[in-house]
Amino acid sequence: MIDIASRFLDIKNFQNAWQKVAENRGCAGVDGETIDIFARNQIVNIYQLLNAVANSTYQPCPCKQVIIPKKM
Repeated sequence: MIDIASRFLDIKNFQNAWQKVAENRGCAGVDGETIDIFARNQIVNIYQLLNAVANSTYQPCPCKQVIIPKKM
């Protein structure tokens, strides 16, 4: 039986997540890295992210704050 950590850390899981982000065409985060910049080295970037998560060294950047005005 495969444990949940092994299923989560499967490279296909990270590749599928990247595909969804790329299709969504979201904006850059607080680090300024755009989808196009990430895509230039996507294989290396995905493996670096996977290794950081697997080794408990991943440190996410803070979320980008967006103020949404209230409708009156």
